[in-house]
Amino acid sequence: MGIEARRNWKHYPGLGAILLALVAGSLLAPSVAQAAPSHRPGVGSTVSSWRRAYRVDRKRSGQCEPKNACFGSSLRNSDSGHTYQFTNVDEAGGVVDIYQENFRNGTTVQQVERALEQSLPANVGRPKLVVGNIGGSCGLINVTSRTLGGELGNPKIGDPQGVVGIELQDLSASHTSVFNPKNVQTAIVAVGPLSLFESCELQAERRL
Repeated sequence: MGIEARRNWKHYPGLGAILLALVAGSLLAPSVAQAAPSHRPGVGSTVSSWRRAYRVDRKRSGQCEPKNACFGSSLRNSDSGHTYQFTNVDEAGGVVDIYQENFRNGTTVQQVERALEQSLPANVGRPKLVVGNIGGSCGLINVTSRTLGGELGNPKIGDPQGVVGIELQDLSASHTSVFNPKNVQTAIVAVGPLSLFESCELQAERRL
């Protein structure tokens, strides 16, 4: 999915109609609203802050071919084989608007949520994880905050509400999207909400 298409996420059918009512409960740690300020870059942060915080991979082939596409240490999982902590990193309006965080086999959803907390502002509220079951299965989290609105608003990304969707999954042997709370291998974090009423696989492909 190209940058311009992602900037127009609100025009996709069904995505603007629902934020999945994800402000009532919490599978991200219950104390996320009172958490300490974010201490690592994420969506809305500048590429330069990513470079300062994470090692930039210098490989120029495969998934790391675009400049600044890969950050962090190398790892291996069943989905991607040899990969890096962060891949498919892209930016628009001077800030990162999408990335994929990769995890080793056997990483639990609780461990992933704790990792994601570190790149979310303290004022994201108390989001809830729900499971989508169209086009495979995936864990869906939508978050929003004033801080994200400031980082993603006009004229940067055009998302003044600061809505970020996070999709958790791994791939089966047949390359079908699967949500297994005991084995989350990828988290796709991007501007715009995710919907229970769209295919997990299509939403992931659209973002990447």
